[in-house]
Amino acid sequence: MIVLPDTQYYSCDCNGGTPEIFQAQTAWIAEQREELDIAYVAHVGDCVENGDAVPEEWNVADQAMSTLEDPETTGLAEGIPYGIAVGNHDQTPFGDPNGSTASYNATFGMERFAERSWYGGSRTGTDNDDHYATFRAGDMDFLVVDLEYDQDANADVLNWLVGLVEDHPEHRVILVAHYFLDTSANFSPQGGSVIAALSDQPNVFLMLGGHYPGEARRTDATNAGTVHTLLADYQSRDNGGDGWLRALTFVPDEDRIDVWTYSPTLDTTEEDDDSAFSLDYDMSTTTGGDAGDDDSGSGDSTGSDDSGSGQDGDGDGDGDGDGDGDGGGGGADTAAPEQLTPSQPGRCGCSSSAALVLFPLGLFALAGRRRG
Repeated sequence: MIVLPDTQYYSCDCNGGTPEIFQAQTAWIAEQREELDIAYVAHVGDCVENGDAVPEEWNVADQAMSTLEDPETTGLAEGIPYGIAVGNHDQTPFGDPNGSTASYNATFGMERFAERSWYGGSRTGTDNDDHYATFRAGDMDFLVVDLEYDQDANADVLNWLVGLVEDHPEHRVILVAHYFLDTSANFSPQGGSVIAALSDQPNVFLMLGGHYPGEARRTDATNAGTVHTLLADYQSRDNGGDGWLRALTFVPDEDRIDVWTYSPTLDTTEEDDDSAFSLDYDMSTTTGGDAGDDDSGSGDSTGSDDSGSGQDGDGDGDGDGDGDGDGGGGGADTAAPEQLTPSQPGRCGCSSSAALVLFPLGLFALAGRRRG
C-alpha cells in the first residue's frame, strides 16, 4: 500500500514544488505496481493548495492521479484502486467542512469512480467528501474509508462510519483523513473522536494522515484490539516535499507490516527510525487482532517535526504560513482508548518498541519491497 501525503505544493507549482514531482510519484507507483504487488494508494489530502480558487492546480492533480487509472501504465483494466481524502486546503474557505468542495468533486467526485468495482460509494450519495473503497490482496479483504477534514466531531459522519464498519465485519479497516495526528503523536479532535467511536470494532487496525510537517505514530489499545495511527507529511522540506512518499509492505506469513519511505525524485530511501520500521499485525485471523510495533526501539509513540513548530499563520498546523486565521491549532489528545506504554507490553503481546514505516503518498505492497 502506498501513502501519498500533502501534494499541494506540487499542484500549485510553488514553494519549490513542481507538477513534475507529483507526476513522478504516480509514475513510479504505476511502474512498480507488479513488482511490489501494489494493491492500493491512499492520498491523505491537501491535494492542492488553494481550494476552489485556482482550477489549474486541480488539472495538475488530475493528470498525476490519472496515471493510476490507466490500464496501459498499470497493467490493470480498472487501474490501481485509490482514494483521496479532502484536506483543509481542498476546502473553500480553508478548513471549513461546511464550505465548498466544488473543485474537489468536479475532479475526484463520485462520477469519476462510479464504474470501478473497487469504489464503494459516498456518505451522502451527492458528493465524494466522505467515501470508501474495498479491495482484496493476499487473501485478505480490506475496507478503506476517506474522511473529510473537520476539526470537530461530526455526529452524522461518525454514525455513518460506525455503520459502514459494522456492515463489513470480514474486512480489515483502514481509515484515512488529512489530520488525525500531530508531530507529538497527539490525536486531533477528529482523530480522537473517530478512534473512540470505533473502539468496539475489532477489524479497525490502521489510521493514516498528514497535515503536520513531520512524521509521527502511536499505538492504542481499544476495547476490541489495537489501532496504529501514522502521520507523514514532507511539504516543508526542499522542493515542496522532494517527492517523498510512504510504502507499507504487508508480509502475511510473518504477521508483519514493513513501513518504508522513498522519493522517486531523489531515488533514495530515508532510513531513520521515524521513517523505516515494522509493525506486528495478525493476518492469520479474519479481522486481525492485537498488534504491536517492533524493531524501532522508540516506544508506543514517536514523532519528528519537519517545520520546527508545526504551526503556521492559519492555525491549521500545516506549516504553510498562509495566515488565513482558521484557528485550527494542534488539537488535544482526546482518544478514549488507552495508549500502550513501554511499561505495558502485555496489552499487545509484544515488546514496547515500535516499528512501522509510512509514505506521504500511500503504497500498499504485499510482496518483497524495492526501494530504488
